Amino acid sequence: MGTEIENKVHIRQMIKSLLQNMVNRHNILFLFLLLATVRLSGQNLSFYIDPVLAPADGQVIVPVKCTGFEGILGLQFSINWDTSHLVFDTVSGFGLPLLSSSNFGTIQTGGGALSVLWSGDPLVGGESLSDSTAIFEITFQVAEGCSNISTIEFADIPVEQLVIRLDGTTLTEVSTEYLGTNAISFCPLLPNNTIFEAPICEGDTTGSIDISPAGGIPPYQISWSNGREGASIVNLAAGTYTYTITDGIGNIFIDSVLLADGPPLSISIGDDIVSCDDFFDLSAMASDNFSSYEWYIGENLFATTTTPTLGVTSSGTYSVLAVNARGCTASDTMEIFFPQAFEARLSSSKNTICTGDTISLQATGAENIEWISGLEFLSSIEIPNPLAYPDLPTEFIVVLSNECFMDTASLFIDLSVPTATTSPDTCVTKGVHLQLNASGGIQYFWSGQSIETGTDSLPDPMVSPTESTTYFVTVFDEFGCTATDSVRVEVVENPLLNIPKVNLISPNGDGKN
Repeated sequence: MGTEIENKVHIRQMIKSLLQNMVNRHNILFLFLLLATVRLSGQNLSFYIDPVLAPADGQVIVPVKCTGFEGILGLQFSINWDTSHLVFDTVSGFGLPLLSSSNFGTIQTGGGALSVLWSGDPLVGGESLSDSTAIFEITFQVAEGCSNISTIEFADIPVEQLVIRLDGTTLTEVSTEYLGTNAISFCPLLPNNTIFEAPICEGDTTGSIDISPAGGIPPYQISWSNGREGASIVNLAAGTYTYTITDGIGNIFIDSVLLADGPPLSISIGDDIVSCDDFFDLSAMASDNFSSYEWYIGENLFATTTTPTLGVTSSGTYSVLAVNARGCTASDTMEIFFPQAFEARLSSSKNTICTGDTISLQATGAENIEWISGLEFLSSIEIPNPLAYPDLPTEFIVVLSNECFMDTASLFIDLSVPTATTSPDTCVTKGVHLQLNASGGIQYFWSGQSIETGTDSLPDPMVSPTESTTYFVTVFDEFGCTATDSVRVEVVENPLLNIPKVNLISPNGDGKN
């Protein structure tokens, strides 16, 4: 209690000194008015210290600023700090008239305390300053080492906080705000700790980064090159992530974190293969000790093993998905083909053709083909279905094969050569009916003069030529093959009509009966 009373004496003595000066200057009326009108002012005044960034083992200048400084006649307050971080050097940069180093009590600066007592000239009136004016600056030497946060604060030790305003003829005690504890950092802005985890598996997004800022002035804002905000980002793929730390007074620190990809894994079950055996052992060659293997044919899971081998017996697309202890996977795919035994076949629509005709052959059973007989009568020896045009009976032979098996097929193509035979050429008397004859086929077709209706498709048609005519016949055998022959029929007048009458019986020899 005694200390508080003692602190208040300073400003009281200052006012008494001011009044005494006015008395000495014969301002009795003004003195009377002042003594009669002292009261509490409702207008606010603020003193504050902006946060500053101080280099380690260097020097920092701390401005003490004000707002609402209007008509102020006198003031006093104290400033305290942590001497383990800051060592008082000097006071300078006076922005208030009549303020000088003599207005500061520096006796206790070694203990982290500084007092200021200032009074203006009442005959001039109260002083007014623009907002954010620095009324003075304190220079500190930064103590050795780097402390993240220290404070400078307004206090009542060694003197009480008190401000007097002169408003016309009225003295008022001003309600004053002293803006709290002001942080000062003695470390440069940088991340205090960076924790990052690379993706667990190659190509996945399980990486994370956590930044803990230090130095500078809190609060901190952290932004990332991938558009995220905050100290921690997760679900990251491998890559470079640049971050920007901005502290509370606009200092910026930029750096990058490289997340390496998860360890590469590989597995191989070999190249595509053709197996001539009844089974094949799939065997996986792996870059890691995988704990399980999932085997698929196509998209269907058909086996799970703990070893990298599996026997298979059917053709298909096989794949393996291997999983290690971290849950990382690797996969590979291969084709396995088991060729099947087959029977070679060679066929055509018919086995006998006519001379000069062509026929299509068809070889089936396997894709690989080699013609080994009848090649000269084939339209192509590189396809399974060539056209054949033999000019004599021919056996065609083909060899078919796949990757494991071979078989041979043959086909004999015969030629049908029918022979048409007709009755010999003849002559007839005009108007006489004549029967022709042909043989050598199963169907016949006659052409010529005066063939009786309905007999032109018979082997022995009836004809009644009126003039000499050649009759043609086409013979068809059972294979549709044809042969042609002809017969000549000469037509003559009745010879008896041209013999003169002779009386052979004449008794007297005169030729008359």
